Amino acid sequence: PPEVPPLLPLLQAHLEHAEAMSEGRRADEELLRGVVAAADEVLSLLDATQIAAALGVPHVDPDDKRAKQRREVDEAQKKALVGALHLKAAALADLHKVAAAAGAGDGAGDGAGDGAG
Repeated sequence: PPEVPPLLPLLQAHLEHAEAMSEGRRADEELLRGVVAAADEVLSLLDATQIAAALGVPHVDPDDKRAKQRREVDEAQKKALVGALHLKAAALADLHKVAAAAGAGDGAGDGAGDGAG
């Protein structure tokens, strides 16, 4: 029967832990980079194209147990994919804010990095 990649639950737990560690400390570059790295590990196990193709089939025969199992696995992988992409995007956005704040502090008064010109 179809299965979720064996390491997926472990890597998802690692990602959730990395995200929890960064809560309230969204200016800590090291923690944010840890979230991005953990998300990348989860994403490395998932084939987004395969998931999209599998879930693009609108109907699964209710009498086909194997197809129903495959759909459940595909749904679980989609949930993992969306969750990892969401957390990675949030961490990257926070890293961008940290870099922008550091740039504003480094180039105070010269207009560098602020789009002024």
